[in-house]
Amino acid sequence: HTGLREGVAVLRIPLAAINRVMTLRSGMGESGDSYLVGPDLRMRSDSRRDPAGHSVAASFAAQDGGRADTPAVRAALAGTSGAAVGPSFDGESRLAAYAPLDVGGATWALVSEMAASEAFAALRDLRLAALLLGCGTALLVGLGSFWFLRRELFGPLTALGGFVTAVTGGEFGQALRGRFTAEIASLARG
Repeated sequence: HTGLREGVAVLRIPLAAINRVMTLRSGMGESGDSYLVGPDLRMRSDSRRDPAGHSVAASFAAQDGGRADTPAVRAALAGTSGAAVGPSFDGESRLAAYAPLDVGGATWALVSEMAASEAFAALRDLRLAALLLGCGTALLVGLGSFWFLRRELFGPLTALGGFVTAVTGGEFGQALRGRFTAEIASLARG
């Protein structure tokens, strides 16, 4: 009312409670990790992947070490959400999903990461399956086409060629045998 600060209220959320939420493993695979980062690029939750270097205690104990200065963290702190493949705090290429999190007027970065190789393993397996299925289908179509052409075209033409050769050689009693259809049947009747 008067413009003067009358008091301050502080809400302390225990680190164990934050870490319990941030270390949920559902859908994170073997290499997945979720963590919170404050606007000073220091950890606000412990990293499951690097608890010695990127925990809340290690982040605040080291002057410059323990910071999570990654493109995903910077983007989340700038207020954007998204997902991208890029370097993590240890330099490894990881798929990161990130979003800003408003905590008492300060913006924190919420980041979930997974090794790019693990994240795209299903896609790689799907590509391989599609390639094998495509090659198998092409082989079956090729074999089916060869069998059809041999039965409907090459066999009757070979029989006609043998018959014509025999008649040309003077064997006028030769009989034309085989199964003839369409235009080849007209040729056989002739």
